[in-house]
Amino acid sequence: MPVNPNESAIKFDVAVIGNGMAGATAALTAAEDGEKVAIIDKGAGATSMSGGTIDICAAPSAGPRFKWHKFTDVKSNISETIIKYPHHPYSVLSTRSAKNPADAAMGMIEEAVSFLKSRLNDVGFILTGDVFEQVPVPTSLGTWKLTSLVQSCLQKNAPPTGSAVLGIKNLSFPDSGFLAGMMEMTLETKGLGKGEMIDSIEMEFIGERIWTVPELFEHLSRPGNWEKFTGAADEIAGERYSTLLVPPIVPYDAAFSADLRLPGGAALREIAGLPVNGAGLRLKKALDKSLKKAGVTQIEGQVLRFDGGKAELGKSTVSVDGKEITVEADSWVLASGKFIGGGLQKGEEFRESLLGLPVFYEGVPLKKIWTKKLLGRSVLDRHDVFSVGLLTDSALRPLDADGRVIYRNLFAAGAVLGGYNYHSDGCGLGVCILTGRMAGKETSA
Repeated sequence: MPVNPNESAIKFDVAVIGNGMAGATAALTAAEDGEKVAIIDKGAGATSMSGGTIDICAAPSAGPRFKWHKFTDVKSNISETIIKYPHHPYSVLSTRSAKNPADAAMGMIEEAVSFLKSRLNDVGFILTGDVFEQVPVPTSLGTWKLTSLVQSCLQKNAPPTGSAVLGIKNLSFPDSGFLAGMMEMTLETKGLGKGEMIDSIEMEFIGERIWTVPELFEHLSRPGNWEKFTGAADEIAGERYSTLLVPPIVPYDAAFSADLRLPGGAALREIAGLPVNGAGLRLKKALDKSLKKAGVTQIEGQVLRFDGGKAELGKSTVSVDGKEITVEADSWVLASGKFIGGGLQKGEEFRESLLGLPVFYEGVPLKKIWTKKLLGRSVLDRHDVFSVGLLTDSALRPLDADGRVIYRNLFAAGAVLGGYNYHSDGCGLGVCILTGRMAGKETSA
């Protein structure tokens, strides 16, 4: 529910800062326990830019020359990750249990994902896949990536015989012939096939203007436009193709139908996209619908400051449509993201943007450092800069440089955490779901 613009002060049991995957999961969890919950959202972050996949954990030892069948077992990947990266959120949270660390992490992940999937299912958003196994999906670069969960409208595994990439003229999207050729070439090199043919076809679109993927997604979401689009695609596909691979442009209401097909019978399947695209926009819409259904108050504004309290956070001042209101809460969850979301900043030194919390790299607080020291030589390198963030205890409470809890009622979740690299570790949204779930539980513990 939206905040009443006439209220100047509002009190909640739990307030969450950030409305991405981590923040939404935390808010939904707190609301499940009957708490009065608010989520403060200053605008779209990294979650809305996602490509339609949810990665749980890649194998640290995997490389571009390896056959992928060796790295599809998620539990093995998590076990390797916990050993190699002791400050990874999976490592930190696994210490809560006396079980084998990988078993403990997998148990928590399975429960968190099951919870979120059920909430998304309730608003017609369907995720398919298995948290224990990775499957390959095609991307907008013509490559393949391993992932665990996908929106049900995305193509999983190698496309069936009789598939084609559908290109759309006037769309600023990679050329269909290029995509088909790249996918075809990389199928065998990744151990996914043996040289299967993938065709490419093109269709005209309305007018002379150049469309971006999000613009086309919004256009096709308007009444009647999707039906016109699928009719035109059907004429081109005819009876020749069983599956058409399309950019991530399918409207929300059509994407999760049980039988996403053209009138003539050809199945439509999306290719995982680059930011920004319809898949990320669908996910953001689904999270917002879930929050509304759960009775979470959504405040579209920005936290400006907190007032008082050395060991505990209480009141904050939030700017909403140019007006300052006071939001008070017994517990707070910080899910403000990393660099894209604005949760972390780099001036002369790295800093957490809102409270000035210390930022760490591999357990060591970062002060002044030349950013280039945390970057690799190649774009495909790990880039340690993406591993910086907050350090927490096993309850996800941020710590100071001496390892002490800073605020006993503040919990952190998602990309603002350090110890994991969303650029290369293949666990970005998986970490967000798990830490959001656990932080939400801690608020009522």
